[in-house]
Amino acid sequence: MTISPTLAADLEIRGIHKRFELEQSAVEALRGIDLTVRSGEFVSIVGGSGCGKSTLLRLLVGLEFPSEGTIRIGGKPAGGPSLQRGMVFQEPRLFPWQTVVENIEFGITGNLSKAARRETVREHIELVGLQGFEKAYPDQLSGGMKQRVSIARALVNRPGVLLLDEPFGALDALTRITMQQEILRIWEAERTTMVLVTHDIDEALVLGDRVVVMTPRPGTIHRILDIDLPRPRDRTDPGFSSLRRAIYGEFFQQSETSVEYQI
Repeated sequence: MTISPTLAADLEIRGIHKRFELEQSAVEALRGIDLTVRSGEFVSIVGGSGCGKSTLLRLLVGLEFPSEGTIRIGGKPAGGPSLQRGMVFQEPRLFPWQTVVENIEFGITGNLSKAARRETVREHIELVGLQGFEKAYPDQLSGGMKQRVSIARALVNRPGVLLLDEPFGALDALTRITMQQEILRIWEAERTTMVLVTHDIDEALVLGDRVVVMTPRPGTIHRILDIDLPRPRDRTDPGFSSLRRAIYGEFFQQSETSVEYQI
């Protein structure tokens, strides 16, 4: 595989507030978010439903804009969507009438020659382990394979940052573990800066260099834990279990003061 190295970028999130204006009121989704994600780092964000973690990702990718605060990527203001940021959603969002090759190629922008586009797609099919399925259509693929296509399409423009919005939430338990291993393999090969939001504490711990724990709405950063465990991580290891208990403890402490919080 001859994919050139990704130009990973750092993220600087400063004083982010996000309010949604409704007809007769306003909903405060995020309040005072400050976070720096280092270039090439994998950060997991955990929190209950409605805490604003997906809203934060939409701000980072440029699909929403903050009510207050600044977001800088690679030292520059984030602005709207750009090729520097890729996004993988919970649903694969593939075109059912296109093959694997066509779905991935659709994500390519820029004036590449036909040969260069074909080679770029081939490299990314190899990266996500879909050799032999190039001509398959989405309805011929398993859920995990569809997400591999989505990941390849998000990476095909060599983004410095990849944002993952609960990408494995709809998968069965065994496929989910397999896909966690696959995204870790891709991250280790690419060293793209990755930010994952998830409800799954084990997933956050398996993947993240750090885990950010968010509070109920309005979402704030309650705690950031450094995950100083070797990879691949053993879920039965005492250190892993200790971190899991610590995060669950944070959730239960918060639930005592908020009936909205869900685990």
